[in-house]
Amino acid sequence: MSNPARVLKTIDAIETRYAAALVGVRASGGGFWIAYGRAKAHYRLGSNDRALESLDLLARSEGPFPIRVKAAGLRVAIKLRRAR
Repeated sequence: MSNPARVLKTIDAIETRYAAALVGVRASGGGFWIAYGRAKAHYRLGSNDRALESLDLLARSEGPFPIRVKAAGLRVAIKLRRAR
């Protein structure tokens, strides 16, 4: 994830192209990587509010434990960034 703007464009393209397939994936709790990737990219671009919106989507899914831990760490990093 060296270029967060490119990551966002890629995620948008994936969601557009595979919209029908992703509905089933998200319903079964498998869309966690999209939400986390989008949150991380927005965070790296300095858009804390958008990052939190994506993390809220992640909180509603049943992602694997390591992703939930990374998401919690990202939430803490956003709170620390805002506190400065």
